[in-house]
This record gives sequence, structure tokens and C-alpha cells, in this order.
Amino acid sequence: HWPSSLTVNPSASSNCVGDPHFVGFENDKFDFHGVPDKMYNLLSDYNISVNALFGDYPTVSGTTYLQDISILVGTHEEGFNKIHFASKNGGVYFNNKLLKKKQEFPTGLMANPRGLVELTMNPSWQSMLDGLPAEGVFQNGIIVNTGTFKLLIPRFLSESGTSHLSMFATYTTLPVAPHGIVGQTADFDGKPRIGNGPQGEGAIDGIPEDYEVKDLFSP
Repeated sequence: HWPSSLTVNPSASSNCVGDPHFVGFENDKFDFHGVPDKMYNLLSDYNISVNALFGDYPTVSGTTYLQDISILVGTHEEGFNKIHFASKNGGVYFNNKLLKKKQEFPTGLMANPRGLVELTMNPSWQSMLDGLPAEGVFQNGIIVNTGTFKLLIPRFLSESGTSHLSMFATYTTLPVAPHGIVGQTADFDGKPRIGNGPQGEGAIDGIPEDYEVKDLFSP
């Protein structure tokens, strides 16, 4: 049922916060706890893949949180840029290099043989987080903009003392149908998916194991 033109409203957005609660691109609402220490694909499209390591939430039995997020941007033919964000130490890695200073990659496009990626480490976070769900005290964060998807990934410190990541995503055009736990919600059917269980029951296609990946940089 995909339309021939996949240009969509730029305000279409999704988010994943807390332990973890998902809101999809069509205001879908569901939980997906997964299994601690397992890795899952959140979003995949023709030139981007977003995977997350789920950690064991220490104070609430049976719940998890986004511990690490890794992003591949590029294609199999041209290669990929790798971006990794770790919640425990707040480290941001670009193509396996730890960025130690905010000034190392200021706002702007970084050109390389694998395409253009905008990686921002020092935006005006307060204005960007206004009106968005936040669970904890903001610590640091990144923005990744591929031209198709824009990802806002803040790091919060919860009341339990656990640092965790959240992800807010928007898109402008979709050349192909996206997949992943949150990607599948951009299905253009006008029917929000509403979950009825801790593993996305009633909202996701298939079963949780379908979204597992072998490592954080699986395309």
C-alpha cells in the first residue's frame, strides 16, 4: 500500500525514551523491553541503520533502557560512516575515533568518500528539548542529520543514577519503506499502532527476535 511518492510531512516524528517507551511516526504508542544485553535494530532505511544495546534497568525489574546507540550512514557500495554513542561514559565515536572535544566536529557537513553526515555535538539543547519527553537530567547528546533522517539523541541521568539514551527522529523523504522497531511505524496507513504488552505486542510486526542484530554496526 505504499504510495508512488514517498515525500512526507517533515514534522513526522518518533521517539524512544525511558524503559523504553516508543512513539511511532504516526503517533503509535507501545513498549519494547527486549532482553538486557541484546542488540536490536531501531531503524533501517536505504542509507541508514540505527541499532541499540539494551541495558538492564537496575531499579525496575523486567525493564531495560537504551545503553548504547550506533548509527551506520552510507551504502554497501560506497561504504559506511560509523557513529557510536555510549551512555555510561558519554563517549561519542566517529569511525572508531573517540571525539574528546566538542570543537573537534562543530556543526556542519563532513565530506568524505562515503557521503555527507552532519554530526553536531554542541547544539542549543535547551530549546531543542522543550516540549519533548525527558526522563532525568540532561548530560550531553548528539544530532545526526543524513538529509533524509534527523536524529536527536540526548543522554540523561535518571533518579536511580543510571545514564541512559533517548532518541527522537524525524524524516523528510523516504525513498524506500523503512524497517526496525520504530522504522516500521512509517507505514502511511493512517492507523496508529497501539501496543498491549511489554514486547511491542499488538504494535510491531513479527516477534522481538526478528529485530535482534549480531553487533551494533550490523547494516
